[in-house]
Amino acid sequence: MLAYVIKSVIFLSIMYIPYMLLLRKESFFRFNRLMLICIMVLSLVLPLCNFHALSFGSNPINQQLNAVIEVGVPIASRSSLTLEGVSHPVGNTVMVINWWSLISIIYIIGMVITLLIKTVQLTLLYRNILRGVLWTEKKDGITLYCHANNIAPFSWFNIIAISEDDYNNNVMEILRHEMGHISNMHSLDILLVNVLEVVQWCNPLSWILANSLRDVHEYEADDAVLRSGVNAHQYQSLLIKKAVGSSSYAFANSFNHSLLKKRITMMLQKKSNPWMRSKALYILPVACIALSAFATPELNEQIESVVEISGVSGGKVTKVSGNQQVSSVNNAVNDTVPIVAELKVETIDIKEATNMKGDPLIVIDGKKSSKKEMEALKPADIEAIFVLKDKSGIDVYGEDGKNGVIYIKTKNANVNEIAGSGILDTCEKMPEYEGGMQGLMQYMAQNLRYPIEAQELGVTGRVIIEFIVEKDGSISEVKTVNNSAKPKKEDFATSDVTVVGYDIYKEDAKKPTFEEVDAATKALENEAIRVVKAMPKKWTPGEQSGKKVRVRYCIPLTFRLQ
Repeated sequence: MLAYVIKSVIFLSIMYIPYMLLLRKESFFRFNRLMLICIMVLSLVLPLCNFHALSFGSNPINQQLNAVIEVGVPIASRSSLTLEGVSHPVGNTVMVINWWSLISIIYIIGMVITLLIKTVQLTLLYRNILRGVLWTEKKDGITLYCHANNIAPFSWFNIIAISEDDYNNNVMEILRHEMGHISNMHSLDILLVNVLEVVQWCNPLSWILANSLRDVHEYEADDAVLRSGVNAHQYQSLLIKKAVGSSSYAFANSFNHSLLKKRITMMLQKKSNPWMRSKALYILPVACIALSAFATPELNEQIESVVEISGVSGGKVTKVSGNQQVSSVNNAVNDTVPIVAELKVETIDIKEATNMKGDPLIVIDGKKSSKKEMEALKPADIEAIFVLKDKSGIDVYGEDGKNGVIYIKTKNANVNEIAGSGILDTCEKMPEYEGGMQGLMQYMAQNLRYPIEAQELGVTGRVIIEFIVEKDGSISEVKTVNNSAKPKKEDFATSDVTVVGYDIYKEDAKKPTFEEVDAATKALENEAIRVVKAMPKKWTPGEQSGKKVRVRYCIPLTFRLQ
């Protein structure tokens, strides 16, 4: 919703500001009114449109597909299992305020309050039309209500309310003015502008436009009075006399509308040259440029990506940007157990695991192992055994886990060093990105892009980006350790890779070559490496026994089209 509102505000701003500069002072009252109505309608409708043919740059991706990047919560590159199930090695729960959700709530509350205020105002209008009425008269479909109270004359659709004093002394001028409102159906405009104020209650320009429209209504009604033969000087004197009163009804067309000086100035102003209407043509290129911008993924995503980034809650972050979505999910790392929520995890003992039928996948301390290695383990060395059954095993390990997964955590699972390299798998105090998990996940979500060449060729898959957090908080050895999208040349002839981009509807669309697909998959890896290397903030290094240590981390990324 916020993306729509932001686009609507942008449309309104870029179309209404030129109107204020070019047409506001012209005496084309009906033309200006139609321009304002057009601006309102376009600002409400155009954000819902996405004309891909107008987009800037290269041919757009097939818009029936959504490019999705799933960002796994960073985990150590080895064991990540706890007794409670599969979780982050640090074991902390990330509690973060979702700022855009908070802004969305504030916006909705403001919209509801504005709508309630408008509803109350409309209710009071109808209530006050009937209150204190001396008599009514209906003629030519218009009902006249004569009030005993000294109210300011006003009209609403086919209703005119007038005080008894005005009816006895100035009825002709007042009725012709209000008839001008009714005949031009100004009440419909007021309903539309109130819808705009509800949708864009936080945009000052929407309220300024509402005032401009009401001014034009008065100019048009005043012009109708003068064209009916009423003496201009006499009518202006009446306006000055009645200026001390004002309508308290927000929806009604009031005879005592404010800005009296402007109304009189408009009456005295020389009629504008008809050619000045050509200035209104600005709206065509402005609307086309805006539509082109919002139809172009590279530009459109700048709005939607900002709005749809959710704050991290429980280690998750979501980003939706135009034709791209980036969301945190719990992805599998080939030789580790990832962070997975709501898995069907069962705890068994070594005897039960050994006697399990079938060929389940066996994982010992995060590494795929054989049944022989499992049987060789001593019960005293085992801390816990977990079993992932049914879909849970597939969710974590793909097809390897279709027969279930036996995960064994030994008591020495948290190995200090990896192959004597001085790089720790886990440590007492794990490294942390500046801003915490929220900062890291928001950075990844804001900066990751699904490479266009990969989208056009339909290349999807999982990329594991691995790096080392050094003792000074910098990162090094950034690389990818797995890319499930990477094609094998010997299998490429029978693979299902197809062109899903712009040329999908062309009869002569050809299957991409191995080299093209290989280049696209490398683009996925390069994008992951680029974003990690470009991290603008340092990490707080990990600590073991009070000393800063090097720790290996990895982030699973899944690129897919849906």
